[in-house]
Amino acid sequence: MEAETTPHFIEVNPIHLDFGTCVVNACYQLTFEVINNSSNTQALSVGFPKSLIDMVQSDVTNFYLPAAGKRTVGLKLHPRYYGS
Repeated sequence: MEAETTPHFIEVNPIHLDFGTCVVNACYQLTFEVINNSSNTQALSVGFPKSLIDMVQSDVTNFYLPAAGKRTVGLKLHPRYYGS
């Protein structure tokens, strides 16, 4: 997975999350840090592409991050098979 941020004063670390080799119907968890480099509190959202919405969850979707603040966000990946 890759992070995309708007505007430029929001930083995400790491930019890439690698869940490695995954098994269908298992659960994998990783975290990333969101950093507010601005001098103002920012309202932020965590979202995912439609194609992954049934397989990826975060422990927070909308939150406020104070000036110069940091927050760790957890992600869960549940790979699923939707074959016939």
